[in-house]
Amino acid sequence: MDEALLYPLILLIFLAYGFVIYVLYKLKVLEGPHLSLYGIFLMWKTSRGRKALEKIASAKRFWKAYGDFAIVLCVVGMFVITGFLLWAAVLVPSIPPGRAPPVEAVIGIPGLNPFIPLGYGILALAVAMVVHEFSHGILTYVAKLKVVSLGILFFIIPIGAFVEPDEEGLSKVDRRSRSRLFAAGPAANLLAALLFSFIFTSSMMTSITPVHDGVGVYGVVMDSPANGTLVPGMIIYSFNGSAVEDYQSFSEAIENTSAGQTVTIGIFHEGETSDITITLADRFDFTERPEDHNKSYLGVKTVFVYTVMGTSRMLELKNGPDFFNPFADMRDPTHFGGSLFAYIGLPLLRLSPFPDWFTQFYEVEGFWSFLPTDAFWVLANIVYWIFWLNLMLGLTNVLPAVPLDGGYIFRDGLEAVMERTKPDMAAEKREAYARKVSYALALLILALILWQIIGPRI
Repeated sequence: MDEALLYPLILLIFLAYGFVIYVLYKLKVLEGPHLSLYGIFLMWKTSRGRKALEKIASAKRFWKAYGDFAIVLCVVGMFVITGFLLWAAVLVPSIPPGRAPPVEAVIGIPGLNPFIPLGYGILALAVAMVVHEFSHGILTYVAKLKVVSLGILFFIIPIGAFVEPDEEGLSKVDRRSRSRLFAAGPAANLLAALLFSFIFTSSMMTSITPVHDGVGVYGVVMDSPANGTLVPGMIIYSFNGSAVEDYQSFSEAIENTSAGQTVTIGIFHEGETSDITITLADRFDFTERPEDHNKSYLGVKTVFVYTVMGTSRMLELKNGPDFFNPFADMRDPTHFGGSLFAYIGLPLLRLSPFPDWFTQFYEVEGFWSFLPTDAFWVLANIVYWIFWLNLMLGLTNVLPAVPLDGGYIFRDGLEAVMERTKPDMAAEKREAYARKVSYALALLILALILWQIIGPRI
């Protein structure tokens, strides 16, 4: 669909849904003791679960320590994510209009966001929201406040859970307890992201082994010599008599041939090896660059299958980013930074959920081998997406922008600093000043986010 029509259509769907929900609510079709409307979101409330939260919160010394740690973690995250937005804003003018991020990519709702798969996204978002809101609920009881209700938030589909604290009591509680309460949710998301990332990188991805040495084919160029002969999922283990041990040896083998030359390629596919004969083309015909005249061209997109394993032994051999375990070797900060961004950006690289061509390159060994292969990859996808959405939810909520948790933490923190530096200022004046600054910062954060979308299109 044309981009000019897509965005108005998305807006129309939002408005139409909001209008229908509002009318049904006003007609009392959706009215009830457990239902309420929050903007265009429908809230289903219940009192069940409050006793369980109160019992968990009884270990107050532990949860207060956790709350203090959560405040520190959120403040660090606040600086990191705000700094990232500022850095990204500087880069926006250099982004060509054709590569501008789509509007729907900013909406973190599975199904609407093109990078978040519907099934895995809904499951992972539900886990992230439960982790987030229940953490708020526990610290609500620790602060000696009441939890009014728990519930589920709907926007066409269930998109999350919530815990509703006593708002009047929240405004009267001491500043430190209130900051603990706000920090508990995003901190829990960040810690959950760390836990599931550890399971994914250090357990699941270290249990997969390449089915064969070589480079894996994940794409074939149309009308190239490889088109119709090689297909995604094949592994090239030899090229014209030279063994392909890694991506570098594959590149060197191709460079040692010329346009028009007929070569024999060793292929591993679906458990069997075979030799395929292909006549190479002239690279200039595909690139139209003068320096490519008479150079050989096969027409495949490949990935070195060992690259994705993330073991220290393989880091010396690989040429690309370490997709699935950026923590395998942290001695090189440059390598670690690139690997970390690639690991978080797997959805943007179309490597999560794992495509079929990728899973064909590996077999499962070790601890996870008790699972059927298909079940292993489904579980690996679930674990990755729980990590990913917890990370995104946690980082989003630490932004210093009201009504996000980070906005309230920032406001209380600013008041605390002013109380120490300006002890003679009236409390009401400090509160008003902190509120104005926090609102201004929230507008700045919103502008930085919108700039990512609008800037490249100007």
